[in-house]
Amino acid sequence: DPERSAMQGEFQTVIRGCVEKLPKNHRQAFLLREVSELESEEVCRLLEISSANLRVILHRSRLSLQMCLEKNWFA
Repeated sequence: DPERSAMQGEFQTVIRGCVEKLPKNHRQAFLLREVSELESEEVCRLLEISSANLRVILHRSRLSLQMCLEKNWFA
């Protein structure tokens, strides 16, 4: 379905833009954990952060992405 493909492409563009707006350390943690699907322990080791810090970073990243998508996609 061409219309569906176009919508998916537009959504991918919006989500990439939202991810790019994240602070560098948030973007890295989010991409490693959620896109590359690395285990939390591996992400912590690579970024040299604690597991508690990773949880906070991921939480804040998800909230930021949610707000960005609400503003740029769902509005």
